[in-house]
Amino acid sequence: MLSRLLHWLPRRRPDEDAFAQHFVRAARRAGVIVPLHYNRALFRIDLEEGGHVNLHNAHRRYLSSPRHLQEQVVARYVAWLVGDHPVHDPLQEVRSRLLPVLRNASLLDQTKLAAAEKAGWDEDASFQYRRVSNECVVLLGVDSEEHTLIKPEGPDASWGIDLEHALAVARGNLREQPDLPFEQPADGVFKAAWGDGYNSSRALLPDMLHRIPLRGLPVFMIPTRELLLVAGDRDLDAQATLFRLTEEGLEDGYAVSWELFQYVDGEMQPVELATPQLRSLQRRLRLQLQEGNYAVQQELLTHLHQVQGNHVFVAAYGINMKAERSFCYWAEGVEVSLPKTDCIVLAAPDIDTEPMMVEWEAAMPVIGHLLEQDHRHIHPPRYRAHECPNRELQAQLTPVSFD
Repeated sequence: MLSRLLHWLPRRRPDEDAFAQHFVRAARRAGVIVPLHYNRALFRIDLEEGGHVNLHNAHRRYLSSPRHLQEQVVARYVAWLVGDHPVHDPLQEVRSRLLPVLRNASLLDQTKLAAAEKAGWDEDASFQYRRVSNECVVLLGVDSEEHTLIKPEGPDASWGIDLEHALAVARGNLREQPDLPFEQPADGVFKAAWGDGYNSSRALLPDMLHRIPLRGLPVFMIPTRELLLVAGDRDLDAQATLFRLTEEGLEDGYAVSWELFQYVDGEMQPVELATPQLRSLQRRLRLQLQEGNYAVQQELLTHLHQVQGNHVFVAAYGINMKAERSFCYWAEGVEVSLPKTDCIVLAAPDIDTEPMMVEWEAAMPVIGHLLEQDHRHIHPPRYRAHECPNRELQAQLTPVSFD
């Protein structure tokens, strides 16, 4: 009875500062004695000996969980701080714990930005990963009871194996995990049910998905680390359901990809969607995930420029869900960093003129020479510009609106 009553109590909804304080108190109760420093600007806990714990996903998951499960969310993130997690174990000690992890490529960008705060942009971020799509990468992970240590730098040099060898071992270890049946949350839709943090990674095992009784060949989505959803390529209704279940699953955080995948010669490849309805569902999902990725990137990049004393306007990624379009604002009089969007709002050349919005691709033949892709970023992409298009250039552009 008590547990049922607790389930219906209102959720605790602390703001970021209150949640960070709550997290630190929980860590102390769990026995963490190392110095913990709350980095308010980046909403994370910095460890004195190096490293940090990002709180964005923990906070989001805490707020979306029923009250009686909220402390379990905190405990899960605290657990990693409690144990000893060496990062340079000998290969014979970690070989059986190597597992592949699928992540959004923005994780690499966030790692690079965090390193640049201490070492500057010139720090060599020699990541090792295998690209699956524009959104997704496969990284090497080392599993432990409470945490997956992701190794974006790849295998330790002392192991004497390259990334492909390590990932082959990792996939073999994943295949040897106990086999479980896929759940069926809706007609024609199947869901991985391991609940071990590697549901999405099982998309790297094509034979596992080919065993599911589908209408056609498997197509699948990996919207989060915990979610692998599968349907048949001939079942368009089930594919639409995939996108709807994906939107619900995103409330748990850990976003990976908005793409629908298929297997081509055993490798994951994005699918060209068959109907306008499916394309619309995917566009909406893409906007939501890109907005989240760009928001974290903007926060980290703005902080980095402040630390380095750079005067750069880091533009936000805005979305208009009704129009299913994204946009950014190109400010005047300062160096800007623009996200890649569907539309750009250009600063007015004088105070008596309204800002003008233009289609990004349509405008590039006229103003593209003012933009330079910022190759310091891995994903999502950004573009640098030192001046806004003047009156003459803007006169050559066709304005658009979301009306």
